[in-house]
Amino acid sequence: VDLEVNYVLDKLKEKEIDMWISYDWENWKLFKDCNMNFNDLNKMAKKFMDKLQEKGYSVMNYSSKYYLENIWTLDTYDTWLAQYNDEATYEKKFNLWQISDQGKVSGINNLVDVDILIKD
Repeated sequence: VDLEVNYVLDKLKEKEIDMWISYDWENWKLFKDCNMNFNDLNKMAKKFMDKLQEKGYSVMNYSSKYYLENIWTLDTYDTWLAQYNDEATYEKKFNLWQISDQGKVSGINNLVDVDILIKD
């Protein structure tokens, strides 16, 4: 985890940012190859986010509704929900909602994610 935190900090070079730094575990197919269990994964994510918070950054956990409900135990952190529906059905609080990965932006050749910032 220290390697990942240092990588992020090096890329930021102490810049101020307005949004969160997100923890995002994407490769579930490799999960078993890493010889980890879900408890290990949650501890790793917590350590990553805690270390960045200590440096003054806001952090959040990013995941799909299924994984947020069944694997992650990080409810004390802000949440970025990925759920491609017309309406979010995740019942816990979330701060950012990724509604699609099929967005189009003029000047960008690839499809992009579409997110909604949830304000309290």
